Amino acid sequence: MILCRAVCSVDTADCQGFAYGTLPGHPERGEEAFTVQLTQDRDARMPDRLDLPRRHHAAAREPNNSAEGIGYRFILVWQGVPMPAMVDLAPAARQMAALLRRIGDDQLAAPTPCELCTLGDLVDHVGGLSQAFAAAATKDLGPATSSAPSPDAARLGADWRARIPAQLDALAAAWADPSAWRGTTQAGGVTLPAEVAGRIALNELVLHGWDIARASGQPFECEPRSLQACLESVSAMYPPDQPDRREGVFGPVVGVPAEAPLTDRVVGLSGRDPGWTARR
Repeated sequence: MILCRAVCSVDTADCQGFAYGTLPGHPERGEEAFTVQLTQDRDARMPDRLDLPRRHHAAAREPNNSAEGIGYRFILVWQGVPMPAMVDLAPAARQMAALLRRIGDDQLAAPTPCELCTLGDLVDHVGGLSQAFAAAATKDLGPATSSAPSPDAARLGADWRARIPAQLDALAAAWADPSAWRGTTQAGGVTLPAEVAGRIALNELVLHGWDIARASGQPFECEPRSLQACLESVSAMYPPDQPDRREGVFGPVVGVPAEAPLTDRVVGLSGRDPGWTARR
């Protein structure tokens, strides 16, 4: 007998189930979810078993969302911690749009706290995530939600300062609909509860907003409620005292004083150094 541990339960109006993860010594490594979903016709449907692997071989690693890289790697590990039904993505989306508009073309090659990405790569990532998570909100599952392309500044084109802010507006509007937070959806090829996807979308906006502000030399003035929501969800999904849960998603926690500003506490929790500055 090889023991595993339950990592979460799913209990929404139209989806119930659970997920479990492997423990040290298990021949496999990862997490699986089993859910039963109620369709619009009020029929019960059991999707195929959902495997949520944690890749631990160097050749299989993908870009992640730590200070070492970025990407979409979602794991159902909020461990039963209640998630509010909705959070407002609009303030974080507006700030991100304002930051993007002030980036000069000569800054796109600048380094960022995500070591594998230039500022241009990170801008492209924001464009991709805004489309992917807007589609996740509306349950418009398809190419935008089924994969996670690597960030690439070469895809930006000439219109990105107008195009991506418009996509960010659409993202916030999509998640303002209460139905976006119900049921299950998909992002980065992973099926997960919609309320978790919405929280991850906010985390992306907040954390990459800080990345972009630092890399471009701009102030980061995130709305406190967005910061607090990000702190709560990252703490719940990727606890600082459980490095196995954080592996491949966030780097080790960067400690900050207890009285540090909320921004620094969120940034440090995500494995980023609040004192990071671009190398000149």
